[in-house]
Amino acid sequence: MADDQYMAENGAVNNAQYYQQVPQRNVVMNRPGLQNEPSVSIVRDDIQRPLSTLQQNLIQGNLQEPSNINMRDFINELEDYVPTIPDAVTMHFMRSCGCDCSDPRIVRLVALATQKYVSDIILDAM
Repeated sequence: MADDQYMAENGAVNNAQYYQQVPQRNVVMNRPGLQNEPSVSIVRDDIQRPLSTLQQNLIQGNLQEPSNINMRDFINELEDYVPTIPDAVTMHFMRSCGCDCSDPRIVRLVALATQKYVSDIILDAM
């Protein structure tokens, strides 16, 4: 009510001129539980930007397996990796959660995963 009074005092008769009218689209869904959700094509049209090559490959399923990447090699290389989060800090929090691990590779893997998680949150906040 206070907004209506403010707009009336400042020469605005109603809220209609402050809001852009969005045309309604007919959304047809094959799944009855998702009838209120727009289809992918409508969302893609609304975004109005082309998909990158990587995104197109993900959609089409044309991704190739990474060559010469082996999990065992990755774990072994963690011994030489110096994480941003110190091992002592990672071990402290792992012990406080009930995980007692003395393998430095696992500790660094947890530190690397934590670093990735925190950096994703910070990147999303920007």
